[in-house]
Amino acid sequence: MGYQYEDLETLEGQTGLSRLSLDGSRLESVVYCQSHPTRFVQVYRDELGQAPNIRVYLHANALELVANESVSRVDLVRVACLDGPRFSVNGKFIVLATGGMENARLLLLSDRRSPNGLGNDGGLVGRYFMDHVVLRPGVDMSFTKPGVDLRLYHYFHRMAGGVVFAVMTATHELLRREEMANFRIHLVPSPAKYDVLLGSLFSRLDDYDGEGYLQKTSDNSISMHLVLEPNPNPDSRITLSSTRDLLGQRQVRVRWLLTPSELSNADRALELVAIEFGRMGSGRGHGAMFTDKSRWPGNLEAGKHHCGTTRMSDSPETGVVDADCRVFGIDNLYIAGSSVFPTIGYANPTLTIVALALRLSEHIKRLIQ
Repeated sequence: MGYQYEDLETLEGQTGLSRLSLDGSRLESVVYCQSHPTRFVQVYRDELGQAPNIRVYLHANALELVANESVSRVDLVRVACLDGPRFSVNGKFIVLATGGMENARLLLLSDRRSPNGLGNDGGLVGRYFMDHVVLRPGVDMSFTKPGVDLRLYHYFHRMAGGVVFAVMTATHELLRREEMANFRIHLVPSPAKYDVLLGSLFSRLDDYDGEGYLQKTSDNSISMHLVLEPNPNPDSRITLSSTRDLLGQRQVRVRWLLTPSELSNADRALELVAIEFGRMGSGRGHGAMFTDKSRWPGNLEAGKHHCGTTRMSDSPETGVVDADCRVFGIDNLYIAGSSVFPTIGYANPTLTIVALALRLSEHIKRLIQ
């Protein structure tokens, strides 16, 4: 399979399992990949320590980016340790890579030359904060016929250095036709079995042989877990509070707003999948989302995928960084990470973060040469 992430045929061929016969005008099955959990310091510590062109400082907290008088370049980064020295770092290029919340926070804290913070002349730093909208479960599915084979969907298969399985999502045609945000649906066994599965996946993946778990759906129900893309919203934002941390820095205040549009998109996504199971004569969906469409159920949660606070755009009027991840108006300041996402999609952000980081590193290497 390699890294052909869209290759559902290979997944079927290697597992001997088949996808559901979905109505291709509305829904489709796609491959979903999760890598082996990687502890950066364990995997790359020796390599970083031996690199002749890298110096790593542990426990060093960036406090502020100090720009020149014209605010066209960053001259230095002020740094402090909780119980140690305070110093500064300078460089030809400065890259912020501290996450979807902290990237925006550090720009807002850097208000020595720019009262509203660096890169914030348009007032967009911190805005368009996004996270995945998650319902686990969204609704449950009761089967009307036995032996529905969903192993391709809720059965984690070791492949290409990680685990791979199928999820259900909408076709591009349906999203355009109904003007919906994107989503994915995980078909999950009963909670007890799901806990066993996650334990096998995350605590002992190296020993997990991918055999013996749920040959077919043995219960008469399954849960449909929803991960929904929110609409980019400028009123969802990161700002600074009056509370200060141990280094005297103003802490983050998070305002995450969900509108009626997200609620209707979530309801429609679950409805589409339930209708599809009904069309196939397999079962019926039931749950709080179907009984009360006016409010979110009590199990609403965030995906913990913070995105969007320094969004990429082709203009400073609509974004914070350009296509090269450079902060508009500042020659040597770049941002890496999910904060540059204009939208979040339905997938976990890590793969795109890595891709953008590699792209940014190549760009900076060309500038240095």
